[in-house]
Amino acid sequence: MNVWENRCLHRGVRLSIGINEGGELKCQYHGWRYANRSAGCTYIPAHPADAPARRIQNRTYPVREAYGLIWSAANDELPFAPFPGAETGDWFALRPVPVNAAPEDVLAALATPDAQRLPGLSIRTGDTIWFVQPVDTNRAVIRGLVAGKPDLAILRQHNEILTRLRDRLERAAARKPAPAPLQPVFEKVSADLATMPEIAIPRGNTMPVVVKRKWQSADGVTGFELAARDGHLPTFQPGAHIDLHLPNGLIRQYSITNGPGELMSYVIGVKAESASKGGSQILIDSVREGDVLAISEPRNNFPLRRDAIRTVLIAGGIGITPLLSMARFLDKSSLPYELHYFVRTGEQAAFRDQLEALSGKVIIHRGLPRAEIATTIATTLGPRSRAQHVYVCGPSAMLRIRARHRR
Repeated sequence: MNVWENRCLHRGVRLSIGINEGGELKCQYHGWRYANRSAGCTYIPAHPADAPARRIQNRTYPVREAYGLIWSAANDELPFAPFPGAETGDWFALRPVPVNAAPEDVLAALATPDAQRLPGLSIRTGDTIWFVQPVDTNRAVIRGLVAGKPDLAILRQHNEILTRLRDRLERAAARKPAPAPLQPVFEKVSADLATMPEIAIPRGNTMPVVVKRKWQSADGVTGFELAARDGHLPTFQPGAHIDLHLPNGLIRQYSITNGPGELMSYVIGVKAESASKGGSQILIDSVREGDVLAISEPRNNFPLRRDAIRTVLIAGGIGITPLLSMARFLDKSSLPYELHYFVRTGEQAAFRDQLEALSGKVIIHRGLPRAEIATTIATTLGPRSRAQHVYVCGPSAMLRIRARHRR
């Protein structure tokens, strides 16, 4: 569950009318996107580089799911506190009832001679606890929890009581003079949004992660899932990479393969290099599940645009890692793309399960000679077009093929 301020940071448009894509929430006004959990901005359509979006984050609030309801608070420092007797019962959540009346009037109407007042806008009557959720000065929502598992007759009885109570409160509210309109408070636009500076990610900052999973992703490629020790990891954009600090003191860069909103852990792929100087070899041979490593915040020198008529992703070998993340973002956004993955053998195709889960056009080219690779790339790209975006990651020989075709 996410609890955010209901405001896009661009023009203040309500995010509650945005498009929920599961891993991201898209503002319908100008297409800004925010990541699951962190509410960090993952894409600004008018800005090709992701550096400005890297540190732009919407306001979040603590959230807890318990006793059949979602609990939150406007104060980050206010800890979740169960209501008295919460731990002793098995609670069933009643249907919420919106009421066009002041929250204080709703609470007073719920009170009965034997009612027990609880902290905040809540009352307990017998085996039922009523909560009044304020919406504004003249609107509220009644939420109820019943101890045990009530039968249908009890649920109908509660519904009839609340319906009559709502009608009475709304008739009384209609006779009252209209409340004074709320005065909106406008916050100044932050310097980041006003100037869009190139925000450098500090290289010296690191954070600990736990090796949650290590597995053989393909022949010669080992997958590592690096999980946050507490909470979630920072927002990233597709194409981003991290610095991984190895036990022998070396620092190596690895691309993040995650899809949108996946911030509880980062997944990387490490290729076993015969000429390794201790980077990939130490990871594959020495690091085990449960080990703690240090990583940097994600950085991105390979940002993905999402405004192309056609996006073509061309990967060679371990170059699939950043392009897999791009494909997963495009896939979730229902944007057209093609992913062409060149490998020597089928056993060397990494992250097959994630590739098979994509709904776009994914083609794995196995064992093609260099001349045929060049022909395949040329045929795939077709005539040059500004409406077509191409992303290539792979060995230097593949990049030279792409460069010759571009000329």
